[in-house]
Amino acid sequence: MSEVTVRALSADDWEEYRAIRLEALRDAPDAFSSSLDEEAAYDEAFWRLRMDRSARLLAEARRRTGRRRVGRHRRRARGVGACSACGCPRSAAAPASPGG
Repeated sequence: MSEVTVRALSADDWEEYRAIRLEALRDAPDAFSSSLDEEAAYDEAFWRLRMDRSARLLAEARRRTGRRRVGRHRRRARGVGACSACGCPRSAAAPASPGG
């Protein structure tokens, strides 16, 4: 069984998030509303703003593949809901993500 750790990313982790996001865009371009070329062209200021806009979580599993997945918590209109990334419960106080 794999050991999974989850940690919140900060704006200072923008390069790590960017690398994972661009890998996901390469692997599954139809799953996103933006393109790899579009997001690869964004500068540091854009990525830092994106990181500050909503909570970004990195779930890492210790496996041979070393693959990582990033998810973000999205606030529902009221009360407690499930995280769009992992299904875990969280409070409505979690920051909303306007997108991307």
